[in-house]
Amino acid sequence: MLVDITDKVNRSPIVRTYTKEEFDKFNENQLRKIRNIVKGNIEGDVPTLKIEDELGTIEISFETIEKNDGFTVTGKTIPDDIPSIKILALPTLYSKEEPKMINGKFIESKTQGVYSCEINRYFDRDEIYHNDNDDFSMESIFVEVSYKINKESYVSIFAINTMGVRDEGINILYDVLDTGFYPLGPLYATILRMGSSI
Repeated sequence: MLVDITDKVNRSPIVRTYTKEEFDKFNENQLRKIRNIVKGNIEGDVPTLKIEDELGTIEISFETIEKNDGFTVTGKTIPDDIPSIKILALPTLYSKEEPKMINGKFIESKTQGVYSCEINRYFDRDEIYHNDNDDFSMESIFVEVSYKINKESYVSIFAINTMGVRDEGINILYDVLDTGFYPLGPLYATILRMGSSI
């Protein structure tokens, strides 16, 4: 499964795919290990989706990968039905609490085999990292996508951060640095305050 997210440094999510049969047999410890893989080894491994006016969009599509005489051959494939999506929202990818579970909805785009889903902010501002001076906020989600290809059921899982901001100074700083933001403590908060005064 391919995931298309507008990320300032062109990061792609780490995606893991399983047959639905094996995914449904995973216990909580095994699911936790999978989430640890897709959230990356360090902060910055995971792409950041910019949320504007409380809304962002992700797109997915599918391809086959086959080995042919030592060469890897890829090709576009169309799922049997419109995929379903489950969103597990957390204040950060490292939060210990149980995630909020949201059933999202994919919409088929004008391009055959491409599906889009709107991503919202799922927490109140007081529950997540935020800056009241510039209306900056950040949270994280794990995404589980269920789909069928040639009558075989699969589940793919990946993680992204989402960043909401309305202050023009922060938007400028974000574009100039051409990178994502991460809640790294006092230094991070100082950078945000500097950005809001540009």
